[in-house]
Amino acid sequence: METYIRRGVAPASQEDSDGLIERARDEAIKVLRRCSHRMGFKASARVSGYPHVWARDSMITLLGALFSDDPKVLRAAKASLATLRGKQTDLGLIPNYVDTRSRKPSYHIYADGGAWWVIGRAALFEVDDNLKSLREDWPSIEAVLHWYEYQDVDNSGLVAMQEAADWEDLFAVRGKGLTVNVLYCTALKKGAALARKLKKDTLVRRWSRKAAAVKRNMNERLWYAGDADPETLYLMYHGPWRSEIEKKRFRETVDRLVIPANEQLPDERYYLPYITHYDFGEWFDSFGNLLALLSGVADKERARDILHIIEDHDLAERGPIVTIYPSIKPGDSDWRDYYGNFNLNLPDQYHNGGIWPFIGGFYVAALVKAGHNKKAREQLAALAALNHKGREIEWEFNEWYHGKNGRPMGKEEQAWSAGGYLFAYECVRRRRVPWF
Repeated sequence: METYIRRGVAPASQEDSDGLIERARDEAIKVLRRCSHRMGFKASARVSGYPHVWARDSMITLLGALFSDDPKVLRAAKASLATLRGKQTDLGLIPNYVDTRSRKPSYHIYADGGAWWVIGRAALFEVDDNLKSLREDWPSIEAVLHWYEYQDVDNSGLVAMQEAADWEDLFAVRGKGLTVNVLYCTALKKGAALARKLKKDTLVRRWSRKAAAVKRNMNERLWYAGDADPETLYLMYHGPWRSEIEKKRFRETVDRLVIPANEQLPDERYYLPYITHYDFGEWFDSFGNLLALLSGVADKERARDILHIIEDHDLAERGPIVTIYPSIKPGDSDWRDYYGNFNLNLPDQYHNGGIWPFIGGFYVAALVKAGHNKKAREQLAALAALNHKGREIEWEFNEWYHGKNGRPMGKEEQAWSAGGYLFAYECVRRRRVPWF
């Protein structure tokens, strides 16, 4: 079995595969216990790691931790929600993290934390069905979703973000980002479901309509077909024609337009990572596309296209799954000098094509959602093998791995690597995807 583990792929025999999958679950719970703090889930367990309760990390961790049946882990899941709520701003912004040492919050990587908090709160309610607790948290839920309404800065129906303000906080996603809008759509649906429990019918209707509008706008403006004509691309940038004069002027000047084309994804169909007023990202964002599939933003045909890209380009070859494809290189329009900070975001590393186990958990879930249960189990075994690898000891559940050679990188004993595995494990075991 050890040979397969070094390579980061699933063991050859079914018996070895089953054993590895079960062992990984036990080890993941141990990691979560070590990450558990009275304030919630620290992002990583070791002193050299991240001693903060991050909104996105802790809520993704929570999606798996709720299946652990471990009292210490479950207390940390609830504490994460309470800690983040306690530092919410008057305008409704959830902090991106709270430091467990100083108890000070940070808000600078702000875009997706609030949506994750609502999703996590909804998941907890599905477990405890505690209406009293939900009523106590309701003002915070309502404030989060109200804050997001103001992030639709141009009344386009999609929220906007500053550069590097979501989970890819060292990457040039900007404008109308894919991941943040999928999460916003999901949070609106979850908010509507919780409002229904409290018989807040006006909010049920309002948030349901907004969720449908975000979904529609994403499919109109972020879904890209490689053979799209210039007029289609123009409408993706700007939305519907505002007048016949605007349409006429466009058609008169269309020959002068320079339409970018991704040579490595020339005819593929997928959600773009972001769009701005005059530009868009061309690379395939694994996490955003997987979330679109899981959340129902993508219909069955789009879901099939997304999974085909992952399969056709071997994006899970060295372990599920690289963050983006292809990696951004110096000279590309989305390259930034800050990618070289600490040598982190070089091609095939970190956000720029590295392998993140927590995203691997969502890939497994997406396969289950699409009905590919055998493939999902194979990828769960590959994810277990990836988490087994370490620089010093076995079962390090590292933060990320090199996209080309699979080498363990980043901080060890990362909470969302462990939580993401537990989430994937439950999806495979149940043959359905909880929470989404």
